[in-house]
Amino acid sequence: SSLLSMLNDLLDLSKIEARAVELHNEDFDLKDCAMLTLAPFKASAEEKGLTFRVLVEDGGFPSINTDRGRLAQIVSKLAANAVKFTEEGSSDVRLAVRAKDDVPALFVSVRDTGIGISGVDQQKLFKHFAQVDSVLSRKYSGTGLGLAISKQLAELMGGSIGVDTLVGQGTTFSFTAPLVAGKQLDPQIADDPVRLAGVRLLVVEDNETNLDILKNHGLSWGMTVDTAPSAL
Repeated sequence: SSLLSMLNDLLDLSKIEARAVELHNEDFDLKDCAMLTLAPFKASAEEKGLTFRVLVEDGGFPSINTDRGRLAQIVSKLAANAVKFTEEGSSDVRLAVRAKDDVPALFVSVRDTGIGISGVDQQKLFKHFAQVDSVLSRKYSGTGLGLAISKQLAELMGGSIGVDTLVGQGTTFSFTAPLVAGKQLDPQIADDPVRLAGVRLLVVEDNETNLDILKNHGLSWGMTVDTAPSAL
């Protein structure tokens, strides 16, 4: 799983730097996207005894238009770091849409009560393969590519990422990007499971919590779900 994650990160980074990444904007429900994306991290946090809260404020724009996959990717990497570097306390994710002159923008903050980041180590953030000091990096393994990828994806989406942190008190990462208002989704279309009913789904995942979450989503859509552990 960690090897596959590293390979995916390297592939993503190479595509971004080669300017081979194209955004695929679509209309989608912000709350549904946030809850589905963050469910595995909520489960991981609760396994560590942490409180994990998600707050979505749609600002009157429940349907937004941007690249759903890339948004989920950025939020996932920030949430993963928040849970990984927090041993006690909480991780909070807030997604808000605010309108200025009738033009909405998305504001995401991911706050944790974890180890924090020193001034020296802050200079390493968002750089390739950069991690915090060597003592901590041995405890908290990772590729050091997550924030670099997130920064470049945010800029590709016309936005930016920033950080506010204090050693021993926690860290808050903030991501913002412009949006266009999506068309209001027709509930009969958005919630209709008929299109997936009876479809057979194979879920391959070595994390039991993630496996259960994906299986339950498939079953809720009327699908026939088979599961298997990852081969890696």
